[in-house]
Amino acid sequence: MREEYDSSSRVPEAMEDRELDPALATRPGCRRRALLPEVWYGLLAALVLWMLAKSNSREFGRTVCNWSHAKASVAVLADAVARFADDHDGRFPGTLEELLLPAQGLPMPYLDVDFMPPDPWGTPYGYEPPEAGSCSFRVFSLGADSLPGGKGDDRDIDNLLIKEGKI
Repeated sequence: MREEYDSSSRVPEAMEDRELDPALATRPGCRRRALLPEVWYGLLAALVLWMLAKSNSREFGRTVCNWSHAKASVAVLADAVARFADDHDGRFPGTLEELLLPAQGLPMPYLDVDFMPPDPWGTPYGYEPPEAGSCSFRVFSLGADSLPGGKGDDRDIDNLLIKEGKI
């Protein structure tokens, strides 16, 4: 005689104490972990840098927009530098261009662009690796005048000022 299946019945007590087999987590139809944060960071970096490159192809006439783009790009570049150091046992990249190279064992480079775009005023972004024994690095744009210091549109933008909330 066949037993009828009752969907409201509980799992037998013998099965309640079993641990989930880790191999089941990779089977199709099982719950999967969300995309790695690194993938999201890479996509965000690519989007911001693409928008920055597009903004350089035409004149906006609004320095507020250029300054905002530079600030966002500096933040994305600084995040990529920090992730590079995390993945390389505390070794920081020597140049920002190292972030464009595929990292060994990772699915994509730290920045998913073909070249390092300049800041909105056409000047390359600056990078100062940390000194020996320090973890404080600097990614920066020199502003509209391309000279250190300045006020208004000419002021410098760097990750340390962003982190401190000064800009």
